[in-house]
Amino acid sequence: MSTLQDFEKALVVARDSATTTAIVVETDWHERVGGYATCWWDMATSEISEMPAVDAARKDYVENKKTQRWLSALDSGRSDATN
Repeated sequence: MSTLQDFEKALVVARDSATTTAIVVETDWHERVGGYATCWWDMATSEISEMPAVDAARKDYVENKKTQRWLSALDSGRSDATN
């Protein structure tokens, strides 16, 4: 996939899917994204652990996730989206 239209279609398909869906986007390694230093990957902490520190980190993650803002116009229809 290499166009915005392809991505929008893939989002529709993914949202309608009953299973986990990966969307693969072709990128140019040398093309930089403005503001990249202020971005983050949503890498969730394990839900199940025998380590109290991991459980505490998960609790922190869940609480912080509640304040996540969806900034993409494509997500404006989400029930959990905030502006």
